[in-house]
Amino acid sequence: MYLTLCVHARTGCFVPLLTLTENHRDFDAEYKFDVTGIQTIESTLCHSGEVLQGMIKPHQCPAFGKECTPRKPLGATMVSSEGACAAYYNYGRFVQLSAASKVEKQGEALSV
Repeated sequence: MYLTLCVHARTGCFVPLLTLTENHRDFDAEYKFDVTGIQTIESTLCHSGEVLQGMIKPHQCPAFGKECTPRKPLGATMVSSEGACAAYYNYGRFVQLSAASKVEKQGEALSV
């Protein structure tokens, strides 16, 4: 296995890409099933890469809960039910809402 660096389309940052060596080509599905030439285009709205790296929380992505939902996912972290964005969408957003209402109530209590 060897490491290749590719440039991320949106951020311009180098992204590591692992590739199998010639010795292990029999285990390479792309080679074995002749699926070369497939290109994927990542949505410019999706920040799943930063979510995976821990740079942002799912709710900090501008597409979260708007253009990107479990029914219409833009990135890998929303596709899987175990992905960070999907889990945050299904469970975490309610925690965030209840925390915000507690802070609001505390502010009202202090002003009285």
